[in-house]
Amino acid sequence: MRSHVGYPVKVGRPSEQEPGVAGAMEEMLCIGEVLVLYVVQGDGMDGWRLRVVTGAVLAAVVCGGVWGGQWPTVHRDYQRSGYTEEVVAGPYERKWYRDFHEEMIATRVEAIVAGGRCFVGTFAGNMYALDVATGETVWTFKAAGPVGASPCYGDGKLYFGADEGFDTGHLYCVNAADGVLVWKYEAGAGIWVSPACDGRQVYFGDRAGVFHAVSVETGKAAWMLKTAGMILTPASFSEDGGRIVFGSEDMHVYCVSPAGAVLWKSEKLAGLSLRDHGPTIWKGLAIVRTNPADAFHTVMDRNGHLLKQTQLGIEKTDEDEVLMDQWGDLIMKPTPRRQAAEQDAIVRHLEENPYDKCFYALRMDDGWQEWTAPVFYTCGLHNPPTAPTFHVKTGELYTFCRSALTYYVRGVRRYNCMGRIDRATGRLDFTWPTSPEHRNWYPIAMIGDETQALSMMGDELICTHQGTLGSLNVRTMKVTPIWEGRDTYGGIFGPAAVPGGFDGAAKLAMEGYLTGMPNEWHGPDRSIVAVAEGRLFWVVGSQVVCIAGPDVPRTDSGGAKPPAMFASCLPACVAGGNVASRGGGSFDKGMEKRIIRTDELARFIEAPREAARTDAGARVQERLDAAVMELATGGPWAPFVVELGISGQERHFGRTAETMQIVALALPYLSDAARDKAVAMLDEMFKAGMPLSKPVFDGAGARREPYNPGPEMADFARGTDKYVGGIEDLYAVWAYAHYTGRWKAVIGQMETIKRVCDEFAGREFRFDHAGTSDDAERLNTRIAGVLGGIRILERSGQTESAGRLRELLAAMVTERVHHERADGWLIRPTKIASKGLHQAKAPRYVGLTPEVAVMLRVFAGEALDGHVRDLMAGLPLWYQAYGERMIGGENYISPPHLARGVFMAAADGRVLDGQTLIRKLDQPWCKADLYYIEKMTALLRQMGK
Repeated sequence: MRSHVGYPVKVGRPSEQEPGVAGAMEEMLCIGEVLVLYVVQGDGMDGWRLRVVTGAVLAAVVCGGVWGGQWPTVHRDYQRSGYTEEVVAGPYERKWYRDFHEEMIATRVEAIVAGGRCFVGTFAGNMYALDVATGETVWTFKAAGPVGASPCYGDGKLYFGADEGFDTGHLYCVNAADGVLVWKYEAGAGIWVSPACDGRQVYFGDRAGVFHAVSVETGKAAWMLKTAGMILTPASFSEDGGRIVFGSEDMHVYCVSPAGAVLWKSEKLAGLSLRDHGPTIWKGLAIVRTNPADAFHTVMDRNGHLLKQTQLGIEKTDEDEVLMDQWGDLIMKPTPRRQAAEQDAIVRHLEENPYDKCFYALRMDDGWQEWTAPVFYTCGLHNPPTAPTFHVKTGELYTFCRSALTYYVRGVRRYNCMGRIDRATGRLDFTWPTSPEHRNWYPIAMIGDETQALSMMGDELICTHQGTLGSLNVRTMKVTPIWEGRDTYGGIFGPAAVPGGFDGAAKLAMEGYLTGMPNEWHGPDRSIVAVAEGRLFWVVGSQVVCIAGPDVPRTDSGGAKPPAMFASCLPACVAGGNVASRGGGSFDKGMEKRIIRTDELARFIEAPREAARTDAGARVQERLDAAVMELATGGPWAPFVVELGISGQERHFGRTAETMQIVALALPYLSDAARDKAVAMLDEMFKAGMPLSKPVFDGAGARREPYNPGPEMADFARGTDKYVGGIEDLYAVWAYAHYTGRWKAVIGQMETIKRVCDEFAGREFRFDHAGTSDDAERLNTRIAGVLGGIRILERSGQTESAGRLRELLAAMVTERVHHERADGWLIRPTKIASKGLHQAKAPRYVGLTPEVAVMLRVFAGEALDGHVRDLMAGLPLWYQAYGERMIGGENYISPPHLARGVFMAAADGRVLDGQTLIRKLDQPWCKADLYYIEKMTALLRQMGK
């Protein structure tokens, strides 16, 4: 079929009576024996209609050739090839750019281009249609929540989803020409994927794990399928449209028919996630990528060691040459003998150790693995690797891989190259660069600890990186630079674009200039450039950058050099983005300290009034019941272990007092059945000595994670928290006594409780406002512990000990209030993850109890409100489970304590009302998620007041 760039098409039986058909009969393409695809001269975006004759019409819709000069979906077609026939020739320059840093764009988003429009969505909930020639806004559509993925285009309509709440999320259908709403579909949960449209139905998954098929005509559900994990990958179609493939975060891949029949479900795949990239449908296979369930550098070290040892084990001959032997790496001249041995060794390792597998080739007919490809993990910040790309005409498929036989030596993590997969064997039948004349540094970036993505325009293989674009002609092996701006964001800003490099960028950030993005630093994900209408559209660093050759006019924002620096609209607390884990903010030495008196705290020491279930929170109460029942009846549970990226692993729910406290505070809002189970669990815990003599859980128990931990992660999971019980545990003991009525049992432990209280009261109290050891978090938990201790002591008649604690409480609250009022450094380094790299936390809001949050509202309300709102504005995905990284340097997700802390401050600190806050509840991180129970309880507590 010839390419019909820019023309609309029709599908169906041609007749001489239809306008434009009689003179275009020679352009027909038969599909089977029924359908004919033919070009019709139209009147633009709305000048054609898809005519359904039989179910085989899907074949015409899902094949890339019919789209001509459009880029209607992620990776351009629904096999996700990333290929277009259209070639944009250089020399290249920026024609225009648009800055959306104040709203932020997800790193997975690629531009969708059709009908002279470039479509992108933002975390502010805006879908923009930009003029492809100028970048100016043609129209804007406002969704009710963040848009975190690309839309898809079909038949003059644009489809996209938004994350609008734990039980609310809409798929929107708007006219692509003017942005007018056609219909919207309520999914019942937030949507965080790009939809897929076959001309009759739109397919997508939601954050509650439900896969939907929706009629394009009516906007009504055709069918739904429930999975056991969030769905964060777009769906892909077989070439005939009869099979729809998608992944779930339950780590299974599903294949369904357009009618909703489950055709197969894969075995559970190794790795943490399948997120962001749809399966690549190639020659009867569905190729999916996962990220290893081990620390990023551990995997890179383990795999690199195997590559080195393999080469050392091969006898040297005259043809061999050592290219590099330093920094612990050994790189040899590529030879067929060494390449075969290396690939054999990689495949053997992956089959014996499937936890390192990240490249799966599943048969489209049954979902079983066809073969094991010799592809090791290489991707920045621990996100699942970007998808391969394939040449639609020749069938050649290319992917990034690792090898000790390469002339590419760049970056902290070496052993990187590009390979072509042989369909019959799964082996690499070509790797690049394999000769010294093909060595390059910047145009084709293949850095093991950064994220790159591949696509194709004709025979040009395009490598998209955060700061560089380059193409490799796969016939001539010629490399062409498209844009070179290392450590920039599409050449717009960043350390390489400012004087002084990283230090200069940090200084400019503190002065209010934009030098970094919270959700991006060489990852976590990387979208490919869209190629359409004679231009390249590059979404990076929350910018949309348009690049083209000399035939395309340049606008005022175009050029061959980075534009001038401009001011950041983000709050100062996120200054500098994630180039480092340290945020912005400083201590105001001129702020007068507000001294809190003991009598001012009397009302906070009083036990809280009785709370109860309310009709206003019915939908949250139902979910709270289910979560508590899961916790109480499905255990005993091991602590939850989460992999962040370069920071390594964090362990959560390790303190026994934390479990007791969270469950006890939830009791007033539970149904009778759930409450009975929860009380029985708490009784067992207390009888077992928790938390007073057993402050931490061991590593045993049922696993909470949706993924299977790798070996290092499993070793970490078997460890225990380095925590010695103390005053912090007494709030949980009080909550157990108060909400269950088990005062007799608690008073029976008064000797231990009094000893803990007296020892703490006898220590000198100090607080370091500049501390980076979670000082404010510890102060929160100790204030709560002192509160609990006073209540228990006074209940048992120990008034003298209680009096000493009251004086200490006033001093502690004084410092905590002053910290809130005077100190604007909200995001700080922390040391709780396993690797000690790029860790970050907002410690002042972690470990809040209702009373401590209300104290902050009463004594530092203006500062509290401003700080929490700044965090929410500067880190717009703060609330999402497994959300795109907002804090923490080179990680792929934010740590769970970010959502926990900000939510509790917003709820109990009365920063947000209940109806606003409920939209930030999202989904649980894992089974028996204590923080989820805590957040739901806080939400109900606020609604009850």
